[in-house]
This record gives sequence, C-alpha cells and structure tokens, in this order.
Amino acid sequence: MRKVFDMVKHKQKKIIVLADASCSNRAILQGILEDEFQIRETVNSEQTIEMMEKEGENISLILLNISLQKEDSSSILFYVHQHQWNKIVPIISILEEDAQEKFNALYEDDIFDFIKMSTEPQIIKHRVRSAIRLFTRQRKIIEQIEQQNNHLSKQNEKLHYIDSLTGCLNFEAFKMQASRLIREESGKKYALSYCDIKRFKFINDEFGYEVGDHLIRHWAEAIKNDLGEDEIIGRVSADNMIVLSHYEQEEELYERIRKRTASVEGFLREREKGYDIEIVIGVYLVKEEEKEEPKISHMLDCANVAQKSVKKLNGSQIAFYSKKMWEQQVREQEIRQHLRLAMAHGEIEVWFQPQFDYSNHKFVGAEALARWNHPELGAISPAEFIPILEKSGLIYEFDQYIWEETCKHLRYWMDKYGKKFNIALSVNVSRLDINAVDFYEKLEKMLDKYEIPHHLLWLEITENAYMDEPEQLIEAVTKLQNMGFIVEMDDFGSGYSSLNMLKDVNINILKMDMRFLDDRENGFRGGMILNSIMQMSQWLELPVIAEGVETKEQADFLKNMGCEMMQGYYFSRPLSAEQFEQILPGFGESRINTDFHGNGLHNIMEFLDNSSKSSFIFNECIGGAVLMEFNGHTSNANAILINDAFFDATGITTEEWENYRIRMLDAFHQESKEIVLQAIRESVEKGYAVSEMQMKSNHRWIKCHYRCLSSGKRGQIIFVQVEDVTSLHEMSEEVRRLEQEQKWKQTMYQKLAEIPGMITYDYNPKTDQMTMHICKKDGKMKSIQSNKFFDCLPEQDWIHPDSVEIIGKTYKEALKTSQSGIVEFKGRFFGENYRWMRSYYTSVADENGRVYRLVGRADDIEEDVQSKNNWMNKAQRDTMTNLFNHDTSIQQVASSLEAFGGGILMILDIDDFKRVNDVLGHLQGDMVLVGVADAIRRIFRKGDILGRFGGDEFIIFMPGVKEEALAGKKARSILKEVSRINLPEMEMTVKCSVGISVAHSGRVDVKSLFEQADVALYEVKQKGKGSYAIYNKKMQGEPRMQLNRQRES
Repeated sequence: MRKVFDMVKHKQKKIIVLADASCSNRAILQGILEDEFQIRETVNSEQTIEMMEKEGENISLILLNISLQKEDSSSILFYVHQHQWNKIVPIISILEEDAQEKFNALYEDDIFDFIKMSTEPQIIKHRVRSAIRLFTRQRKIIEQIEQQNNHLSKQNEKLHYIDSLTGCLNFEAFKMQASRLIREESGKKYALSYCDIKRFKFINDEFGYEVGDHLIRHWAEAIKNDLGEDEIIGRVSADNMIVLSHYEQEEELYERIRKRTASVEGFLREREKGYDIEIVIGVYLVKEEEKEEPKISHMLDCANVAQKSVKKLNGSQIAFYSKKMWEQQVREQEIRQHLRLAMAHGEIEVWFQPQFDYSNHKFVGAEALARWNHPELGAISPAEFIPILEKSGLIYEFDQYIWEETCKHLRYWMDKYGKKFNIALSVNVSRLDINAVDFYEKLEKMLDKYEIPHHLLWLEITENAYMDEPEQLIEAVTKLQNMGFIVEMDDFGSGYSSLNMLKDVNINILKMDMRFLDDRENGFRGGMILNSIMQMSQWLELPVIAEGVETKEQADFLKNMGCEMMQGYYFSRPLSAEQFEQILPGFGESRINTDFHGNGLHNIMEFLDNSSKSSFIFNECIGGAVLMEFNGHTSNANAILINDAFFDATGITTEEWENYRIRMLDAFHQESKEIVLQAIRESVEKGYAVSEMQMKSNHRWIKCHYRCLSSGKRGQIIFVQVEDVTSLHEMSEEVRRLEQEQKWKQTMYQKLAEIPGMITYDYNPKTDQMTMHICKKDGKMKSIQSNKFFDCLPEQDWIHPDSVEIIGKTYKEALKTSQSGIVEFKGRFFGENYRWMRSYYTSVADENGRVYRLVGRADDIEEDVQSKNNWMNKAQRDTMTNLFNHDTSIQQVASSLEAFGGGILMILDIDDFKRVNDVLGHLQGDMVLVGVADAIRRIFRKGDILGRFGGDEFIIFMPGVKEEALAGKKARSILKEVSRINLPEMEMTVKCSVGISVAHSGRVDVKSLFEQADVALYEVKQKGKGSYAIYNKKMQGEPRMQLNRQRES
C-alpha cells in the first residue's frame, strides 16, 4: 500500500483506465469523459494490469466492466487487492442493464461505485469527479496520520530507552542491549564497567545542579567518543555510568578506561572551580560460560562491588572484580548480622594495652581496645568489623557499648583498690559520635551512672575528624574539656592537616602516628621530622605518646628525643581485663618485655655480605632469586636483594623493575597476586611453599619456591627462587585446550538439545545432510534429518514457503567461507502454526579455509515480534513501577491542570535512597521503588496522576482538588505506608519526604507548580527529612528541579 501511495501522491495528470471489452461502451464513455480526463483503454486483464503498472502514479480512477470474462475480472480484482489499490484509487464498475445482482457480489470486494450505461452523461461525469475528489482527500488524511504516527513512534522510542540528560541508554535498555550483544557476539571478550564520581553530591551542592549536569554530559560524551562497534553506555542514576566494552588484553582495557577518566578529571579545574574530579570504576570480565545466558544485573553488582573496594583510596581508581571481593562482601554482611547480638551477648570484650612512662617504667594509662571472638566465625579483627560498623550506621551504638564496658571495669577496680587506683583509660571517639545529637548527654550520664571522675576516662579523637569537619571538631574539643575530659589526638601525622590541627585545636595529649618511627629506621630525614615534632610539642607544652613501639632501639631513640610516654608491643600486647589486673600497681612491679628483639634481620646478614659464601651462591649458583620483606598490612613486598638471573627468568628489564621494587606484587595480574599472597602465607606457616603465576607486563609464566627466613611484627623475610616455565605452561594449556575442544564437540549438541524449546542443527556439506534436534516444551525430543538438503528445501513442511529462498541463499553463502551470522524465518516446529524464528549460524573451516560444517541454533522470537506491535502502549510508562514516566507525567499534569481548573501536586523523595543501593545492591533498591509505587496506588484515586519522575522521586497530582487539609491527610498516609516497606537486611526503615503545592485555578503554569512543590520538599529536607510541607511564600530557597531532566537520586 505504501509503495502505491508514494506513486499516487505526486501525480501530475488525472488518468482514467477504462477496462471494457465492448467497443461501443468504450466509445460512449470516451466521449463523455475525454474533455476532462486522459482515457487509457484496455480490453482484458493482461492489458489492464500492464497499464496499471505503467501509469501507476498518474491513475486517478479505474472503470471496470464486469462483462469482461470471469477470469479477467478475477485477475484484475486480485491484483487490486494484493497491491491495495482499492484503498487509494476508486474503482467504479460499468454495469449492463441486467447486471445488478452481479454488481452486488462485486461491491463486497470493495468496488467503490457502479454506473449503468443508461445513466445520463452529466451524472456519470459528476460521479467520476466525486469519487476522485473523495479519494484525494482520503489519501491526504492517510499521509498525515502516517507522518504523525512515525513522529510519535520516534519520540516514544526515545523516551522508552534513552536517558534524557545524557542521551545514553537507560538502565533497562542497557541491560537488554548488553545481554543481546554478549549472546550474539560470543567470539568477543566483553567487560562491564560500573563508574561512580566521588563526592558527586558535594559537587551539586557546592557548584550547583547545572554544573553537575554539565559534568555528567561531558563524562558521557567522553565515554561515547571512545566506544567502538558493539560497545554501549548506559546511565544508572545521577552519577553512575555503566559501560559494555570488548577487549583483547586486560592491560589494553585498563588503559582505555584510564584515558576516559583522565579526560574528565580536570573538568572543574579548567572552569576555574579549583576542584579535581575523582572517578572510581569497577570492572567485571564476562566469562565464557556466562555468554549464553548473561545475567547483566549480577555482573553489574559484581562491578559495583569492585568499585566500592577502592572508593576510599585517594584519586581516581580502577579495580577488576575478583571472587575475593564478593566473598569479602558476603563476609561483611555476615559480620553485620552478628554485630548487635555480639554486643548483647557480651561476645565483644574490652582489652587494654598499657601506656608506660619509659623514664621510670610505670603505667600512665591504657588504651581500651575491642576484641571479638565469635563462636562460629572465630576471632574477628577490629580492622575488619569497625569499617562495617561505620558503613551500617552502628558505630555510635558500638562506641557507647565500649565506653560503658570500660566504665564498668573502672568502677570495679576503683572499688577494689580504693583511692590509690589512678590509672586513666583511653576510649575512641569517632566523628560520627560527635555528630550525634545526644553525644555529650550520653557521656555525662554514663560517668554519673558509674560515678567515674572525668580525668580517668580519656577520649581519643583521630586527626581525620579535623580534616572532615574542622570547625565542629574545635567546638567539640572545647566543650569536652569544659566538661572535665582529657582529649587526645590519635594518629597524628596520618593526614594532610597536622600543622593546622595543632594550631586550631587545643588538645591535651598528642598520640604520634607509627609512620614517624618507620621514618626514623629508614633514614636521617625521618629522625629530623620526629625531632621537629617533639620540639613543637615541647614549645606548646603538649605531652606526646608514641604508639607502635616494637624495639628497645626505638624506645631509646624516642627517649633521647624527649618522648617518654610510649605504647606498643615492646612493652606489652593488648591484655584481657584479667591479665591487665595482674600488672596493676600494688600487684607487683610493672614489667617490660625485654625479650622482644625486633624483626630478626640478623638472619639475612650473610646474604648482604659480598664476601660470604651465601652471597656467592645467591648471585651465581641458584638461578633467578630475590630476597624480599613482606608486609602483611599492605599485602605487598619490598625487594631487599635481587640477582641478575632474576631478570632473565622474569623477562623484566631493570628499568621496569624500578616501578616494582618497593611493591613487588604489583608486577603480577590481580589473580596471580592472590596466588603469591597465599604462597607467602603458607611459607610463613609451614616454612616452604611453591606457586605458578603470570607476569603482568609480558605474560610470562614463572614458578616460585618460597622459604621464610625470619618473621616479626614488622613483617617476614622471604627467600624466593624463580624459574621461567612459560613453554611448559603453554604446552599444558594446548593439551588442555584440545581435550576441552574434543569434549565440547561431544557434548554441545546434546546439552543444547536438552533445553526445552531449543532447536539445534548441524549441516555436513560433504554428505549434503542436515540434522536438527528439537526439544519440545514438554521435554520430549524430536529429530529431523534431511538428505539433499538444498534440493529438498522447498518440499519441507517445517519451513514456510516464503522463507525458503532466504534460508537457501543465506546458508549457501555461509558455506563459502568461515563466518557467523543471523537469519530470521518462519518455521513450524512445535505445532501446526508457523512462528517467527531467529537462527544463529556459524560455518567452521579447516586450516585450508574449506568449510566442513555449518552449525547453529534457532530461537522462537514470535513473542518478540508481537511485542514490537505493543511497545507504543508501554512508551508512556516507567518500566519498573508501571507509573507514568518523567515526560508523560509533566504532560498529564499540564493538561489536567487546565481541564480541571487547578489541583494539588505532591513530589515524593525517598530519604537516603543511595545508601540502600550502596549497601544492599540495585535489586533491593528496585524493590523499594516498586514498594513505594504500590503504596501510592493504594492511597490515591483512580483518576489521580501518579508518576515516577526519575531516580527515587515520584509525583502525584490530584486534579480539581484544592483543600490543603486533604493534601496534608494524604501526605501523612504516604509517610505511614512507605515506612511499612520492610528491609530485612538493614537496621532501618524506609522514609520519605513530601513537598506539596496547590493550584487554586487553571491559570497557574505547570513549571511554577513544580517549582513550588520542589521548594517545599527542600524545606522538609533541611529540617530533618521524613515529613511533608505545603508551599507558602515565606519558604526560602531556590527550586532545584528542571522539568527536562532527572535529578540526583
């Protein structure tokens, strides 16, 4: 129909085809019409059809005499119907006087009108003109409708799949596209990246949403410009981008990602904002076995886990996902679930590490430390569970538990030893504790409860708290000192603001960070820095406690510098309450552990002596070797001594080695690094270990033999012998590959054919035999075997006649060279009806390029084809909640506002929704969004407009309603219903904030109505969230909402 329409709409002449076998009739009609129309006469169907094809675009009307032979009439009408001429060109039948009955039958076949030869000429001419005029109008209407439909289709498709701010795919569209690409491009190696801008909320708050939006668009363009064929980008939320890329080597992928981030890092600096953008990216490498049914959501969750693992590191970071990361997250979740019970059951104990005055070897105090020995998980380090407490919001509750347990011990020892007990105990206070509303009140009540004097409970605050919120820390220290507390600054020197902190904060005691003691051991500069700090503290009359002292040499050095108060393993390890009580004053002399002699470096002195036999053997006789110091805290190693054969074995140049000398394990891929770490730990436990791993720079395989020579608190000294086993490894890999290939050939078709609804096929060109294996929906197997496949293809009942040509042509082309492709056809495999199928085929060639096999599978896509016809119905809906989407919501509100003369608009925002996504993953976050949507459906009328505005924002518009009291009632119902949404894995309930604006007439424009509701919502957020507000003119603040984009979630 479209083809004919295009021909007709550009007509220049009005031509009438006169199909009549009667000469007299043709002569009469020619005489009547020739003054206005060009007449083309035909006498049979063949001439008529030929004329229609020749003059197609110029024909305005067809006169058809049914006195033509029956076969001729049928042929003409069949051609008319097949090409839909009857829809755009009127067909008038010429009837003899006795042919009325015959016309009635023809009229049902869309003959527009009839004319009897006895009709007056002027009437004939009038009816011809009317028919042409009517169909001309009809053609214009059809053209306008088609143009409108095409425009609407394009707009709806864009709304349904595209993120309005960046032009990237939205989350759902990205998942569909990524899944399709991974399945169809199975020969490529794919990686999914999850990208996050650090502190993006700060950027929005500090520089404005417009700058934030500009940054997001700039970042999206930087990624798009780097993408190649079959690579895509999507936007998950405000500052989260997801990318599907293919790669050959991991190093090449890393460099591509690094270049993308580098192009964005200076975005604000270039605009004189004085701020560097930092981006963290987690990368998940898609495994071969995942390609057939890729679970995109799970893969993105894994990539998200990877980016979270490096988010706290300085600068932009890129992390490749490993199983260990997922196990770490699972373990964190397990620990999180046990924490509250552990505190309730007393599993977490307070231990004490004494602090000594080195001048007289007497106690000056002790630091209270948490120790958790779980009955099932075993001993759990504070370094592991404290960050979990901070992330889950339980750190304040936990600190209160430690404070109270410490107060209990103080009270017990004060009662037992009386007035002579004067040992102060230090407890940690975090920045989050200081931010708590009842922090000071809780501390005061606790001391009153156990009757503890303030000077016996010292408070340790980390230097990082000053970096985050300096003004608040200064105020807190002053208030705590006024209450009578001694305040210590812990970890001094670990941050970038140490000197500013000394200037601004009037602390009582300085606890010096361990890195200065390390600097003292490493050289002159560390000693000078340490001496300077001690001089400053003496000028400020500020006592200093050095923590982490492990050797007598360190203690003596500190004493000479003027630091006499110390804490560390040289004096005592952390002690249980019972152990600590045994060394309290009055129960024997304070004891110093003088048996601890450092890290045992004397074991390697012979290697460092160039004249010794050990040195000769190391350099000349044992092949590649390295002597390294392993640091368990950093999970890395420093090279102490290395021989020339090491470079031959590893293939690393001396120039490259300079990049790895102090971080040896960075020379390996992440997976290989884990292998090395495991081998080192095994050598420490058992004395010896062996491992094989791959170098990162040149992919060479090496075998290492480890021997632990010395172990101390600072680390372990490991001797490693290295040999190149690349050729052996490649030989083993080739044997393994051949074995796997053979096994795959044996099992592939069997496994595929066992999947219900799956069709696999195998064509052998040598025998011209096609074999198909069909697993029906009920699990029953069916096989079809066709000899002389191409010759017999037209006779096969499983393929629709219209698809025979395309199948034959496609498969014959595939047999010419090794290639893969897709072809769609109509087939009948599971019933009587033909259904649309999509065939994925691959031709396999030998080493000479001759194709010896054509294999593939066919999927039923009938439902996909049908769904394309229904997509317009879904274009206005948010795919997750089935509420109106962003643009449709605005359109609906605008039209209802005018039609009903006013109404009430509510904007609902889920509080702290980003935290739900970060802690529980996007799947749980999606469940919360669906729960909120269900809640507002239950509350509002059927005619009210409900929409998801983007991210975690929803809108509700009640047309014609203007009572503020009713708005408040509905808002309270929303708050109540949303709070019932259960999050079993988090210690929190879902809360939301609601901003309301009222339009008392239809003259209020929709932009102002949204801005007023947004100002009201901002008012709620400023006052603590979890409530609602109705807009009034006294409210302060600029509206942040823009109707053409989604806001930050």
